[in-house]
Amino acid sequence: MHKSLAAIALVLAAIAPVAAEESQTPAGHKETLEAWQWLETTRGVQRAMRAHLKTLRDAGMHKKDQAGYRTFARELYRLGSSLVKPAEETFRAAFGTSDWAAWDVKEHEALVAQGLDLTARHQIEHDPGKAVATLDHLVKVLPDHALAKRATRTWLPIALPATGDLALAKARLAAMAEAADAKDAPNLIMTLGDVHAMEGAYDEAQAQYEAASQRILGLPEEDQKRHKRTTGYLKMRMTLIGRPAPTLGKTTFVGGEACTLASLKDKVVLLDFWATWCGPCLKGIPGIQGMHESRGAKGLAVLGVTRMYEKRGVLPEKKADERGPALLKELYKGEGMEAYLAHLDAFRGRMPVTYPFVVAEADVLEKDYLVTGIPTMVVIDPGGNVGFLAVGGMKEKLLEIAVDRRLKALGKASAD
Repeated sequence: MHKSLAAIALVLAAIAPVAAEESQTPAGHKETLEAWQWLETTRGVQRAMRAHLKTLRDAGMHKKDQAGYRTFARELYRLGSSLVKPAEETFRAAFGTSDWAAWDVKEHEALVAQGLDLTARHQIEHDPGKAVATLDHLVKVLPDHALAKRATRTWLPIALPATGDLALAKARLAAMAEAADAKDAPNLIMTLGDVHAMEGAYDEAQAQYEAASQRILGLPEEDQKRHKRTTGYLKMRMTLIGRPAPTLGKTTFVGGEACTLASLKDKVVLLDFWATWCGPCLKGIPGIQGMHESRGAKGLAVLGVTRMYEKRGVLPEKKADERGPALLKELYKGEGMEAYLAHLDAFRGRMPVTYPFVVAEADVLEKDYLVTGIPTMVVIDPGGNVGFLAVGGMKEKLLEIAVDRRLKALGKASAD
């Protein structure tokens, strides 16, 4: 299998970007077209890698040499990602400098759709207002494209409240839910409930969660099955939002003084449920750390909550000039609590983290907080009630808004 990896590397070394033909290049768009052709080439290589991996699996290699197959698969996916991600960034940057209105959408449909999609996803984390404008443009010029539909289902529901204009976000989400087909409406209604939760309007939030749940129950059985994940997220929200936060139970702290949630009353608490093997979790840690640094003195307490994982964990390789991990490295294969605590301590040595990690029992995550996917972030208000939660990446702006509104209320209460 390692010979296969070497052969793929040789193929990659022979690939070079193809220059765009001058006769087919709109004025000022040559760089974007060249970047697009390179991106398509790297994606083609990535698809070929995955097809090769599937061939090996179909031949039973994952059973004949399980450890070797896993190592090969991991390296193959890493190699593919190392090709595609830089190509995506180059294309996104080039597309961003082009005149979007000058593109012939019919001739360059895929390029325009991908350019707007990649640009918007980048903007969500840096300038949500621009992200909304970019996504609206995508929906306007390519209303039937799959990426335009994903913009409405996935990215606009994140970008709209991330702008901080929650009144506008509620109005647009309500209109989008009204216009959506029966299968897409539940997620939009759930997000509308989340915006109410961000504001601290828990009764209104719960009403929207109930409405979303009823919409799912009104779907055909097959469509209900497709909403299994949403149903789980709704259950989590209906159980937690506006209710007293469950205790963390028996815990072990790493990198901080042990405490309980009860001892943190009169503070805003951010729980980040995570694991060292979770890529999106690692990507989000610098943002969580930034909130800890900028808001800790104002009354925010951050706890990174995980559980013990046997033989499952990763240490990142940290570059000195970067806050986040450069890549995942050094798999953890230890057993027992003592080994896992040492693993977490080593992890802290490679990441710029100063808030405490908390190792809780699995039941706290899975049964009390109903965590089904990580990262899951939970904001607890000063009264000890769960005020907001978010699952997955690209939610930093939403967390900041939910936290800041509660810190502002906390400051007013202290002043009074």
